[in-house]
Amino acid sequence: YVGPPLRMFFEDEKPALLSQIDAEFEKVQGQTPPAATRGSTRHNIGSDDGEEGEEQEDSGNDVMDLLPRADISDKITSELISKIGDKNWKIRKEGLDEVTNIVNEAKFIQPNIGELAPALKSRLNDSNKILVQQTLTILQQLATAMGPNIKQHVKNLGIPI
Repeated sequence: YVGPPLRMFFEDEKPALLSQIDAEFEKVQGQTPPAATRGSTRHNIGSDDGEEGEEQEDSGNDVMDLLPRADISDKITSELISKIGDKNWKIRKEGLDEVTNIVNEAKFIQPNIGELAPALKSRLNDSNKILVQQTLTILQQLATAMGPNIKQHVKNLGIPI
């Protein structure tokens, strides 16, 4: 019932397997999860069917919140931040490549990214257009990896875009 967000765990698989996974997702698309049969029933007492339906819809929106998220703050070191802000464009590119690798390895991340947001913001105004494009790709990956928690960083990163 998670659907396409679950596909991110299988992106390293062969294309044939990915097409099979996509076909299975299409088969169950639009179905709702069955009602829970275990657990606390205190919210069901005294509620009518209309309210219960609303609760089920709300739980469907929280699927991304249920996925475990990795903490990458220990990988965002001051050395990495200084690489991203270096004068030499090759060193800046190395730093951005490292950030890309960190985000790709983690798949789903927590919103605490330390000083990475201001460093990426400064790369949006880089004179090297390839690095600007790479920074935009990283921001897209961060938004996908953080999910709804990206809201914290929209003020810093979204406005310059």
